[in-house]
Amino acid sequence: MPPKTSGKAAKKAAKTWKKKLQAQHNIALREAVNAPWYVPNRVLYEDLRQVPVLEVMKTRARKFFNNAEEHENQLIKAALDYDPRFIHRHKRPKSQLLEDMGHSS
Repeated sequence: MPPKTSGKAAKKAAKTWKKKLQAQHNIALREAVNAPWYVPNRVLYEDLRQVPVLEVMKTRARKFFNNAEEHENQLIKAALDYDPRFIHRHKRPKSQLLEDMGHSS
């Protein structure tokens, strides 16, 4: 059984993983062009015409939610009704999830 985490802990973990992902991207760019340690990441991104990973993630998320209203899949349309301020204390039963996906148990 996974440990229970509060909303703040989950948010902190997500922020930590985003930073780690961005750091790995920075390292890969630096190694690809053999840039010394003192060259700022901003300069690498400008010279290589790269976009930071977090900006790409934000752009794709916005595009997904902008196009989700016209999607044929009802579950994707339902994602638009998600309210991050509402904290789910209990998960829905598996049978309810399967019914929502169109499967019968």
